[in-house]
Amino acid sequence: MTELTMKPSDHVYYGINSLRGWDEALGTAHGWGGNRARNVGRLLSGIIVAGGEDRTPVAMAGQLDDNGTGNLAVLYADVIVIATAATILSDDGTTAISVHPLSAVGSLGVKALHNYYDGTKSYERHNQLEVIVTVEGTEFTFTRRGYNSSELTDDNAVKKALDTLRAHLAQ
Repeated sequence: MTELTMKPSDHVYYGINSLRGWDEALGTAHGWGGNRARNVGRLLSGIIVAGGEDRTPVAMAGQLDDNGTGNLAVLYADVIVIATAATILSDDGTTAISVHPLSAVGSLGVKALHNYYDGTKSYERHNQLEVIVTVEGTEFTFTRRGYNSSELTDDNAVKKALDTLRAHLAQ
């Protein structure tokens, strides 16, 4: 599948698949099926519908622990979708999806993971950034994924997240 043939739902899937823990959950759901696939499928469908089936997110952040508990923040141009999972890979796993205006972002932090203060001839200054946001008391870090990134979790996505949130703050 090429970038030109991908649907918004494909972008969501591959974005989630690039996040720590979530990649394993998707693999387990595919391999085992049953309730594991049902719970993960419900989460994916919920995010896609909440964000808008015809809309591609700007960036994505989150993680899932070994027990299948964690969260996701899916940033769109005008809203942020928060997904929470509790033991998602068990029979009694649960998920919850909520949609928030960008005004729900309680704080915006930026952390440079480099020291390009003396020039950027070789590397763009927006590479290797972390954008940290808080939504309803939960902190999310938008950062590039090294080996398994998607266009929602690479350096450009992190920069787009910063630009989107900073533009909203300036209003």
